[in-house]
Amino acid sequence: MGKEAAYVTTREKLFALADHYVDDMNNPLSHAINEFMSSQVVTESMLNDMLELTRLPYITYEQLITRGMERGELKKDSSSDVMYVLTGLFNGMSMLYYEKDLEEIRRLYKKGLEILLAGMEAPNQVIMTEED
Repeated sequence: MGKEAAYVTTREKLFALADHYVDDMNNPLSHAINEFMSSQVVTESMLNDMLELTRLPYITYEQLITRGMERGELKKDSSSDVMYVLTGLFNGMSMLYYEKDLEEIRRLYKKGLEILLAGMEAPNQVIMTEED
C-alpha cells in the first residue's frame, strides 16, 4: 500500500505488485507458512490462523481492482472474483522459485499479468485520475 502512490494507473500498480511478489521471494519468511504447514501436524486452529495471514492482502487487491473498474481501466466484473484469480496467478507462480532464477520468474509474472489484463482491460478506456 505504501508503494501504491508512486503509480498512476491500475496497470502500473498491478505490475508493481508483480515485482513485489518476485522481490519478496528472497525474503526467508515468505515461504515459512508453506514449509511449516507441510512439515508439521497442523491443528484446524493453526491452519485458520495461517490462512488469515495469507488473506491479509485480499482487501488491498480488491480495492485496487475496484478502483480500476470505477476509473474505466478495467471491465466491470466481480472485483472479488478478479482478486481471487489475480491472487491465484501470483501465488501459483511463486512455485517457480524452486525452478527458475528471479529474473526469469519476473518475466513470467509479467507475461501472466499481460495475459490476464488482455481479458480485463476495458476497450477504449478513458482513464480518470484521482483528481477527476
